[in-house]
Amino acid sequence: MARSRYHTLLAASGSVGGTDDHNFQRHLSKSEHVENRAPKPKIQGDLEVSDEVAEQSRHMPLTAVELIKDTFNILYRNFWPLILIFALTDLSMFALHRVSHRITNEAAVRFLGGSITHQSLGNLWFLSNNPSIANFETGYQYLVAVFFLIVFPLNILIRSFASTITILYAWKNAGEPNECPDLKPTFLPPVKRMWANLKCVWPKMRGAVPRVWFVDLLVAVRVLPLQCLSLLLLPLPFTLPRILALQLANPASVVEGWEGDEALKRSDEMTKVKGVKKALLWPYVGLICGMRLVSMGRTPILAALPAHIIRDVPEIPFVIYTSFLFLSVVLSRLQDVLPLAVFKKGKDREAASEAELA
Repeated sequence: MARSRYHTLLAASGSVGGTDDHNFQRHLSKSEHVENRAPKPKIQGDLEVSDEVAEQSRHMPLTAVELIKDTFNILYRNFWPLILIFALTDLSMFALHRVSHRITNEAAVRFLGGSITHQSLGNLWFLSNNPSIANFETGYQYLVAVFFLIVFPLNILIRSFASTITILYAWKNAGEPNECPDLKPTFLPPVKRMWANLKCVWPKMRGAVPRVWFVDLLVAVRVLPLQCLSLLLLPLPFTLPRILALQLANPASVVEGWEGDEALKRSDEMTKVKGVKKALLWPYVGLICGMRLVSMGRTPILAALPAHIIRDVPEIPFVIYTSFLFLSVVLSRLQDVLPLAVFKKGKDREAASEAELA
């Protein structure tokens, strides 16, 4: 009966709510297997859904335009906190890479020897690009691969930390109703209230980060081979739906408390709600293509500027560079909040069904 009721809920709509950590644990203790889940705990927040809204959302599939609007709305409401979160994340990743590259180079000098010396490697904080060193004959590339595999879980951990705090921060009903102060969108960052909100969601991180970290590792193991196959283009009809089916695993883990494979299965089930996967396809592909275009277009445009413009009016290349940088940051943050926007839509439909059945 629980399984049948669960799939009935996936077919409808409603308002978004959240669950706190106590409800997460109580909910998880009732479900020993994803195939025999107990009914989900009562959703907090706005449960009043009009019959007209419920009926419309049940029969109208989610559209890409609607999803894009919601994604922009989430980013707009949380822009400065997300910029801060991912600035710290990128800084942490940069420091981790520098340390891992330094250790790799020191290990190469110590264990490989031969022509590999401190002088031949150059800057020890970066991997060597010297073709006489960076090859498999010297063993340098094997050493790089070993240290990459060692550091890879730490990379995932940093990303999981950022993803978890982003979801907790942006999900307005993640805990007690009105527990965290709401931020009004402003051009200048509201530093005091922003820090207050970050401190508010911080206690929830302890249980969520390890859970999301393991989920991210499982997603990476499944997605990386699919992404490699996608480079061949022909397998895209096979790989892309499977990649999309994993995109909601993090929100499922943070908001609903699913662990491991259950979070992946919950993500797959959520994307099977009417119109969700199709609506997710175009924003997902569009953001990836947009990032590629920004990355590829910046250097040629700056290189095409005449020398006298760069010399006499340096403001022009500065404005061009900062514009591309800002656009890149916005697109990256849209990629981060897109799964949350999709997940909220799925929760909308489930909550509407609960209200209607009640």
